[in-house]
Amino acid sequence: MLITVNTAEPNFEKYLKIKDSVNMEILLTTIIDTAMVIGLTAAFLFADMMIRHNLKMDLSGIGSDLAIGAFSVQISVIAALLTAEVTPEIATDGMLLALFGSLWATTLWQSSKRKKVNYTFSFITGTTIFSISVAHLLELHDPSLLGLVVAVAVILSYIGSSITKSLYKESIVKEFDDILGKVTSYDLIEISAKQTARDVDDPLSPVVDSIRCAIRNNDEDKFRTGLQKITTVTKNLMTGVKETTEITRHVNSHLLEMGLIALEKDSEATKDIVNSIGTIGASASKHGSQAGAIESLVAMLSLFGAAKRKHKQGIQHQFAESAGDIVRTAAKMKHESAVEKGLLMFREIGDNAVFSGDTSTMTAVNEEMLEIARIAASKEYTTYPRSIVITMRDIGTKVLRLESNERQDAFKKLMDSFRKMGKIMSHRDVLEVVWAMRDLGIAASREHLGDETSRTITELEEVGTTALKDESYEKADEMVQQVIISLQEICISSMRSELTVPVGAVGTAFSKMEKYDEAASMIQDSVMDIAEYKTGDDKFYQIFLEKYGGEVY
Repeated sequence: MLITVNTAEPNFEKYLKIKDSVNMEILLTTIIDTAMVIGLTAAFLFADMMIRHNLKMDLSGIGSDLAIGAFSVQISVIAALLTAEVTPEIATDGMLLALFGSLWATTLWQSSKRKKVNYTFSFITGTTIFSISVAHLLELHDPSLLGLVVAVAVILSYIGSSITKSLYKESIVKEFDDILGKVTSYDLIEISAKQTARDVDDPLSPVVDSIRCAIRNNDEDKFRTGLQKITTVTKNLMTGVKETTEITRHVNSHLLEMGLIALEKDSEATKDIVNSIGTIGASASKHGSQAGAIESLVAMLSLFGAAKRKHKQGIQHQFAESAGDIVRTAAKMKHESAVEKGLLMFREIGDNAVFSGDTSTMTAVNEEMLEIARIAASKEYTTYPRSIVITMRDIGTKVLRLESNERQDAFKKLMDSFRKMGKIMSHRDVLEVVWAMRDLGIAASREHLGDETSRTITELEEVGTTALKDESYEKADEMVQQVIISLQEICISSMRSELTVPVGAVGTAFSKMEKYDEAASMIQDSVMDIAEYKTGDDKFYQIFLEKYGGEVY
């Protein structure tokens, strides 16, 4: 009988211990390599930031620095492979070299755009490919660890881009503060008084030139910071009426030039410039300068004309808001000439908004004019409420040319504004509202627009009924008379256009209003006048009578 002894067991345990030791060494090596990759990336990133900042170099080039670093690392890898004559891996590394080279070019292109999204993308791209190139150099190919490296690189790049953006903004603010801190109101008044001034004489010239370049180069930070600074300084330098006018005129001339440049490049930049013009114009009015407010409106109108010629529809809303800032302030200060100028601008904006189908801008214009009407109602002896009503009426006639859904929505909002104005305006101005609604009702009937005509009739009926119910209304008779005459004229126009529903609506309105003794005789006169205008067969007149239901004498 043979007895076997298992001598392999101790060797197997030894093998497992050796294997565990080797695995631990590999793990430690991998962790160290990963830490080295992250450390090298962070060191290169933040060292480059410090060097560029201290040497006052362009911080936007950090992303491309990292990309060229990745490119250089890959060249060294390929050089090492060629020296060792290891040809199988050269194809793969050559492809990586081409990729890194193209991404380097991409970072250069993106960083030159100066916009935040491009700037951040340049940082992320440069940092990521640098970390990948270092990981490849150290032969760190484990997918999970490589993913960790890329994730950390993205976080580092975002932190780096945020820091450099902050440093860049800080340097811009200091630059503009150094220049504008020396500017006085006397300097601006003197340069504005000169008919032919050289740029070297203008204390704002360095800032203006810097902002222009920023617009052309899509440098959002420099553009917005410079524009904000020049707007704030202008407001702070305003003192007396004459001085404010001169300062406003001079600064607006610069803003207009900037706006014309911005129209060629960026609509968002144009919006910011329009906002600055509005802010300066409103501030000028607050300082008592009606001429300064008008100067701002003139500059804004010129810029709007250029935007209209270039079919820049997306910025119309900003023009309405900024013009509203000036006109509201002017109305509060009783600067009636400035208000009248602003209403002309609202008409231009409103007409163009109708032409382009921009309902949001149409609504903005309506709201602005309603607000101005409220301010006018709180003041005494204002002359421009009639201009407000006429402006809205003229815009309304353009609204009638829109497509069905847009037309009905815009017309409804316009009529709502008229109704609200009728409740806050004086008797004289409410008559203007009645006449404006009459004109729109007749225009709508001539265009064979039954819904819009009927809506006008409903609004007029409400005005008349409200006047009849208000016993304290001293001039109710005149108001009711004008409402009845307006309804009569709309009814006649609707009969000629063969609009059944509006004709019946007038008959119904007369039937309701005739219940009030003050209106009965006037309505009878209108009914007889309508009878004189019936044409051919009396079909539509019969529809009117059917809805009216009263006796005709």
